Amino acid sequence: MPAKHRLMCYFGCMIDGPLHRFPDPKTENLESIQKFSEWKAVLDGPTQERGDKYIYNHIRLCNKHFLESYQLPSRRLTKNAVPTLNLNKVVRVTEQLSPSAIGTLDTGK
Repeated sequence: MPAKHRLMCYFGCMIDGPLHRFPDPKTENLESIQKFSEWKAVLDGPTQERGDKYIYNHIRLCNKHFLESYQLPSRRLTKNAVPTLNLNKVVRVTEQLSPSAIGTLDTGK
């Protein structure tokens, strides 16, 4: 039996809230298409090259990447939400790290 696939934040964050799907790039709504492009800009080149369908179906972002003013009490995002916080993390959960690489990570302390 295959292992259960679990979605994670693209940046490898410890999840303490909801994961947000990218806006639908196939919509007829121009605002949604523009928002998708703004969200897509925070991804690295190889991920962007995988295509809009892949991004929409597989990439999620957690609340740590959105200003508090974009977060509603329902834990959903406002319609104008754009990820702007904590975007400089290069190491994601999907990448394999060697023990020597772990020692070189900047912990911000």
